[in-house]
Amino acid sequence: EMCIRDRLSDHYSMDLSKDGGLIHVFQPGMVYLTATAKNYSGRTYTFTKDIVIYPVMQITVNTPDYVHTDKPFSVTTTLSENVTQQLNWHVYLDGKEVVWQEHVEGTLDNSGGSIRLRKAGNYTFKAVAYDITSRAYYGAAKLISLPVVGLDLDIPSNTHTDTGVNVALQTTNLGDLNVKWTLLHDKEAMDLAEASEHELSNEGGFLRILKKGSYELCAEVVDPSGRTFSQSAPI
Repeated sequence: EMCIRDRLSDHYSMDLSKDGGLIHVFQPGMVYLTATAKNYSGRTYTFTKDIVIYPVMQITVNTPDYVHTDKPFSVTTTLSENVTQQLNWHVYLDGKEVVWQEHVEGTLDNSGGSIRLRKAGNYTFKAVAYDITSRAYYGAAKLISLPVVGLDLDIPSNTHTDTGVNVALQTTNLGDLNVKWTLLHDKEAMDLAEASEHELSNEGGFLRILKKGSYELCAEVVDPSGRTFSQSAPI
């Protein structure tokens, strides 16, 4: 026969026999486990074990889905009351732990903080705490660090309606993104197909404007986070 002095069923569940078994205690505190047995002569043997039940720690880490290498961002945490020690912070790039100082500008504490990632990539931030039994608890958040897209647009400042111009566009960190071209007249966007003859790509190309006037050619890129990068030049 085995018994726990506190017999309230909402405190624990157990499946015990003469060979032992499992006990699941739902609340922290002290559990007193007693096992008794009788031999054929009626003599009783008793074994008592005191077990300390520690509460489970809860750690949640929150970050944006996307960040950029040129801007700091906020990391926040939600901790259960029993997390009183300093969190240990770790950073992973593509699933592999990397040196914090080489990839992160700034530090984090138990509340989180403001940091900046130096490089683009898929990152995971993990906060770890240990209880008195050395059991580790952690919370983690994943994000994508995006590079800053650079655009350098070069076109002649003037031309004629019967003459096309070469459009040169130098880009950095464009990746698989595409450039959207817009022609403005008096600050209003025009239908590029109706207002010009053109062959424009991610590298620039050719443009002939069909009517005289002051125009502005704009190259624009939108990255996965929705951030827009653009540069324009008058003609």
